[in-house]
Amino acid sequence: MTFADIYIKASEGGTPSTSLPEYYAEGSIPFIKVDDLENKYLYKSKDFITELGLSKSSAWIVPENSIIYSNGATIGNISISKLPISTKQGILGIELKDSILPEFVYYLMSSTYFKKEVHRITTRGTMKTVYIKDMSKISVPNVSFEDQKKLVNPLNSIDEKIEGFEKKLEILKQFNLLPFDNLKYNVYIIKKGGN
Repeated sequence: MTFADIYIKASEGGTPSTSLPEYYAEGSIPFIKVDDLENKYLYKSKDFITELGLSKSSAWIVPENSIIYSNGATIGNISISKLPISTKQGILGIELKDSILPEFVYYLMSSTYFKKEVHRITTRGTMKTVYIKDMSKISVPNVSFEDQKKLVNPLNSIDEKIEGFEKKLEILKQFNLLPFDNLKYNVYIIKKGGN
């Protein structure tokens, strides 16, 4: 089985001309850029385009629960869209078949194996790029829907715990409560008897 067997459609987006404000002003279509691909799930966008901007570019509406993958310049950022979106060039929208869990593909594409395969097929010119026609040939395991769930559930649980720890760490940072942030001060307090 190859990567091509897991999706219905996979294509890069496109950027409407930035010199035409009518392609962006009061736009309602989320327009995804690489810096939006920071987390496992993509719930929002910083930028938007209009219907006119969409129709006048190679951007397309990528359905909810699709894989969003950066394949140009910055290669390998990945998220699962939780809303219909459009993307700029250099970002693939991968609409999955119904028999494929988005989380399964997320973990597959995050694996060392997949990253090595992508590195092997990456073209190096003015800008590094990995093309979907080459990605489509990467061998992937043929896993039933039920087995995908069994593989994904423990990984999702770990991700949720990590996210919880990251939130706690951020709170500690906000209130300057990390013990090593004020190490000198903490040592001073300990030497003074804790006062």
